[in-house]
Amino acid sequence: MKTTFRLVILILFASSCLLSQTIKLDSGLVAYYPLNSSAQDAGPNGLHGTTNAGVSWSFDRFATPSAAALFGGDSALIRIEDDPLIDLTGDFSICIWMRPQLSGFNVPYMITKGADSSAPIDGSWIIADQPLRVLALYFGSFAGANHVWFESTRGVIAEDSWSFIVFTFRQPTSECIFYTNGNLDTAGTMTHVIKDNSAPLLLGSFQFPYHGRFDDFRLYSRPINAAEVESLYHERGYLTDIAEAPFQPARFALGQNFPNPFNPQTNIEFWIPTSAMVRLSVFDLLGREVVILVNEERQTGLNKAAWDASRLPSGVYFYRLTAGSLSQTRKMILIR
Repeated sequence: MKTTFRLVILILFASSCLLSQTIKLDSGLVAYYPLNSSAQDAGPNGLHGTTNAGVSWSFDRFATPSAAALFGGDSALIRIEDDPLIDLTGDFSICIWMRPQLSGFNVPYMITKGADSSAPIDGSWIIADQPLRVLALYFGSFAGANHVWFESTRGVIAEDSWSFIVFTFRQPTSECIFYTNGNLDTAGTMTHVIKDNSAPLLLGSFQFPYHGRFDDFRLYSRPINAAEVESLYHERGYLTDIAEAPFQPARFALGQNFPNPFNPQTNIEFWIPTSAMVRLSVFDLLGREVVILVNEERQTGLNKAAWDASRLPSGVYFYRLTAGSLSQTRKMILIR
């Protein structure tokens, strides 16, 4: 009985501490990238990014089309040019939603500054996805042993499921905290002096490509607190059991193929609100049906199809999804 009473007191104390923390999500905001069909900065400083051909736009965690960045190829990048505001040499926080896919690389680089080259510069840092799906933040020049890292302590990033990741850093104590899905994951300190570098900030990597989706990327010039982390996690509604129970859409939607343009393989995702007989076909510019990718009953939620166009010439093609009375068509480009 005493043990139960003490546990209740401890929980109430922790909850009161969380509620007492101030939530000011605009304070110290350096940049905010909603990644809704562009890499434009919706924050106060106009630090707009650019995308390359490896990035396309897909469903976000609420099944909204073209509302998350999809990294579908080994060269996919979002590039944000260097600016004193993003040097992150003092206090800072990095917040991002991600849905990684198996890429074939043991340690895909998710977010980097100065490290995406064969000779990383001094002051580089990386947030990387470890082989056991444990996150790590690396600092240093990466020459020999001249770097340090801080790892989350448990495998928390589920493949092909949305996760919300926050990393905070506080000077002068070098306090590091990883949060995952609104909860404290790992806290500790790291003895390292963060140095300025002139490299761009990158989502994705040429050297160790990331495959998957990113959404709602934020940078702060301060360590945000636990209450603010939880507020961001529940920003547009309370998701529960992200990895176990994917969000079920209330809409019929056909995603943009990825990669696009492609040679010769590409992938197509679509959402259906209820189980239904589905037909997914590809047509050429003359309206001729060149292949049927899906012609069967599919289940509610996210569905996928792959197409190998190695026997067809370069050009513009259209793919059409039909389920009952619902239909949607999109364009894609095959390049040899």
